[in-house]
Amino acid sequence: MSTILAIGILFLVACLVYVSSTDHWRWPMLWVLLCATPAQASDFYLNLGVGASMGQRTTMNGTWFQEGQPYKMTLTDLGGKVGIGYRVSPEWALELNALSFGQVRSAGFAVPDEYYIPEKHRPKDGAPKPNHFDARQRSYGGELVAVRSFEWWGVQPFLTAGVFATLNDMPYTIVDVPAGQTFHEQYTGYTVGIVGGGGICWQYLCADASYYRGMGSSGYPISKSFLVPMLSLKVPL
Repeated sequence: MSTILAIGILFLVACLVYVSSTDHWRWPMLWVLLCATPAQASDFYLNLGVGASMGQRTTMNGTWFQEGQPYKMTLTDLGGKVGIGYRVSPEWALELNALSFGQVRSAGFAVPDEYYIPEKHRPKDGAPKPNHFDARQRSYGGELVAVRSFEWWGVQPFLTAGVFATLNDMPYTIVDVPAGQTFHEQYTGYTVGIVGGGGICWQYLCADASYYRGMGSSGYPISKSFLVPMLSLKVPL
């Protein structure tokens, strides 16, 4: 199982590296066509979904927020996916989807890191006046999942499991309040992990929920794990 997981992660990372070096990531369907494996057209279906992307705060106190200082996190946004599925059998399918988790945001006030004591949730004595910050994380990437479907009273419950990888763009702004200066910076990183979920389909219309559990990341993401309930269409090609 660990070998399959590693191969899947490497496959997704290779596709992401390719598309991140060009403008192709702006076109999800092109991303899917570039990375998909050819098969008989009659076994393919188009997967289109939209729903609520609910991020989990996985950053620690002192990174993008400071306990004891005013701040606000917005972790829910519109998410979606578009991809191609291939039915291996009536019960099993493989899906390759481009996905977006939308945006998560953290904004508030913070003193410079060297003046903050995370363990005590307060600044050091003599710390300067807090600066205002506004950080926004936009995550987009892809997933490779296996789908196991069942027949039950005219509907098709299903379970999914697989791997995912995203690129994270994080522009942020810091306003030096005492000096009245504004600074714009940006982090870029990645998240890789596993995904599992389930749902139910009636003809082409499906409702499901998936949990994306980030296992590794770079670039100081605000959130690397997401819960995404979604409505989708699975249309035969």
